[in-house]
Amino acid sequence: MNRIITDKTAAENIAQYLINQKKKIIFMKNDKFSSLRKQWTFVKMLTKQKTQLYNQLGSIVYIANPEVLVYCKDGLS
Repeated sequence: MNRIITDKTAAENIAQYLINQKKKIIFMKNDKFSSLRKQWTFVKMLTKQKTQLYNQLGSIVYIANPEVLVYCKDGLS
């Protein structure tokens, strides 16, 4: 128990914990779904970007051609 925490003491504490708790820690376990998780994260990111781009397009259309907005009441098609 140290009162002053520095990077050095934090690293020592982490190393001591890893040494003392070997049975509780699982290192680099192969996960057969990791590639699927990465792909799903990528799809979610693309969906967010699509929404952001639609919102930007709506604001640009409003600024450039406000008369077109009459046809876009239910969103952009």
